[in-house]
Amino acid sequence: LVDRSASTNVTESVADRVASGVEATGVPVTVATIARGTESRIGDGIAANLRENGSVVVVSDGRVTDGRSLADAAELARTVNATISAVAPSPTRTERYVAVDGPETASVGVDSRFLVRVGGVRTGGVVDLTVEVDGTEVVTETVTSDDEGTVEFVHTFEDPGPHRVTATIDSDDAFAVNDVYRRTIQVVERPEILYVSRGDYPFRDYLEELYEVDTASSVPDDLEEYYGVVVQDVAAPDLGNVDALQEYVIDGNGLLVVGGNNAYERGGYENAPIASMLPVT
Repeated sequence: LVDRSASTNVTESVADRVASGVEATGVPVTVATIARGTESRIGDGIAANLRENGSVVVVSDGRVTDGRSLADAAELARTVNATISAVAPSPTRTERYVAVDGPETASVGVDSRFLVRVGGVRTGGVVDLTVEVDGTEVVTETVTSDDEGTVEFVHTFEDPGPHRVTATIDSDDAFAVNDVYRRTIQVVERPEILYVSRGDYPFRDYLEELYEVDTASSVPDDLEEYYGVVVQDVAAPDLGNVDALQEYVIDGNGLLVVGGNNAYERGGYENAPIASMLPVT
């Protein structure tokens, strides 16, 4: 089973040699292509060619882009007592890629953390990395082969709406298409949350760094305007409108309950309606 997807263009072509070597031992060989172009559905290709008590040899770099995973294909092989052998050709050309991990949504005025990854095969030497946010350069670094291939940066968006993060590497490698990575982040106004507590705790100050915070001593009747509700150290009899809070959670909204001397077993939660909303006993 031969993987002829684009990523294998940087590796040695050994499929014909493998097939000839097997045939030379007297075992008949059928050659099938299981991936081409930019699609590497290798797991699906293996699964489709498995036979009970049979054997397949997979010539591939192991990069799956879609479909069944290699682990799922191996599990299927076990159920039919089939054998999978793998040949991983060695890379003969340098190929690098760049990618950006980070939030899909961010809040105005709040630090957002991003991780830029540079990887590939035969990546010895150095490569220049540039990261821009909405066309403004925010990172310029030289990544060497001794690095782990990651660069972290923090950015604060000041305006709501869509924003573009673009990472580029200056690399003389096999494919230019993955030397640039673009990521769109939707920036929104800071969500409004309700903080319910009868004490003065530092946690509220932390929440104000991330959200617009309304403070109450008990749960009100109307929670519709809030992105989430935080309850800290409030006893069950003092919680307020728990029915409204239950409806709010059932509708898919967020509830965070923080303990203390007046919460959980000390606050009489066990036999109170709030117990059914908590993921603990």
